[in-house]
Amino acid sequence: MATGIVSKYDGVRGGNITQDLDGSIIEFIGLLPSGVKVGDPVSYDIENNFAININAENGEPADEGTVETGTINGDLNVGNGTYTLKGATVTGNVEVKGGRLLLKSGAIVKGNIDFKGGTTLEIYNSTVKGNIDYKNSTNLVIQHGDVEGDMDIKNSNSIDIQHGDVEGDMDIKGMQSSRIQHGDQSGNIVGGSNSGCN
Repeated sequence: MATGIVSKYDGVRGGNITQDLDGSIIEFIGLLPSGVKVGDPVSYDIENNFAININAENGEPADEGTVETGTINGDLNVGNGTYTLKGATVTGNVEVKGGRLLLKSGAIVKGNIDFKGGTTLEIYNSTVKGNIDYKNSTNLVIQHGDVEGDMDIKNSNSIDIQHGDVEGDMDIKGMQSSRIQHGDQSGNIVGGSNSGCN
């Protein structure tokens, strides 16, 4: 996912975004998300030289499924469907089997995340204080997220980490596609050892 500043907006006709990477202009068609205006920072995907899937600065998707905003004492088990932690805190571990887990807006998981056979784990502007064990699942997305423990990722479809901070070790094997870059381009930091990173 790329980032930039909205530099022109003509309503349904779309407009332009000045890209952070090199200062070039990319066009988009259609309306911006509610509340986004010229001069605002956005994140977006690129398809056929157009910006698509435009989001506000923090790149967080809309709330979906069951939404929690307070404190969940103890462990959390997620089955089918989508479970959103919006600024919520889980004091224990989170186990996901078959569903989608979305952490956003400063959510905190104090324990580990055990994600096996689910669809998507997405972490936006949130923190996991324990380890992430992610296996046989579909997509893992981390944007401006912190993982204080280790990450063990195996036999899944794709992983996309941008501006992530992993304080422990990261081990990645058997991925169909991955976008994990170290250094200024993506802003990722891995404090421990890593294997399988591009």
